Parts: sequence; structure tokens; C-alpha cells
Amino acid sequence: MNKHGQTLILFVILIPIILLLLAFVVDLGLVITNKIKTEEVTKQVIKDAYLLDDNKILELFQKNKINTSNINIYHEGNKLKIVVKQEIKSIFGGIVGIKKYKINVSVTGIIENDKVNFL
Repeated sequence: MNKHGQTLILFVILIPIILLLLAFVVDLGLVITNKIKTEEVTKQVIKDAYLLDDNKILELFQKNKINTSNINIYHEGNKLKIVVKQEIKSIFGGIVGIKKYKINVSVTGIIENDKVNFL
């Protein structure tokens, strides 16, 4: 029995699976990177703009190239809570029908003794 070519058949079968896994890794990296950036920018905005009005806070987000259309700002006494909702376009998710990924970031800062602490 001739067994030449069996490896080629396995390779041809596994190539699409390997490509889908690589595409998933790229998209997951994109989502994680954007979420971490959004969290860090939000923390920095809370530190820098704790006593500013909402328009100035939104300007700080715009300077960091974050879309301000879905940002909610809540003031409660010495607490400042910022909720950022974003949609990230998928690079390879369209292969499996995922066009966008949704990211929700919520950061609450409390000012105590002229220092901002995060919950």
C-alpha cells in the first residue's frame, strides 16, 4: 500500500484551522490592547481632571483619540465614575461573522486626603 501523500492531506485539512486560530489571536490582541489603553487613559483622566467639568473631561479623552460619544460621567460627592463604551472593528472576525467587538470600561475614583484612589 502506497502511503505517500498522507501528510499533505493532513496539512491541507489543518491549514484553515490554523489560520482561524491565528486570526482569533490577532483580534483578541486588538481587543485587549484597546481595553487596557482605555482603562489607563480613564484612570489618568480621573487623576488629572477630578475637579473639572464634564466638557473638559471629554476633551482629555479626545486628546487621547478615544471616541467620546459613549462616555458617561457620574459625580457623587467625592466619587467620580467614568464609564466608556467602545466598539472595535474586527480585522479577521468577519470570517466567522463578527464585525465588531464591544468594550466596556468602568473606573471609579475616590478623592481622599488630596489623593485619588481607585475602586
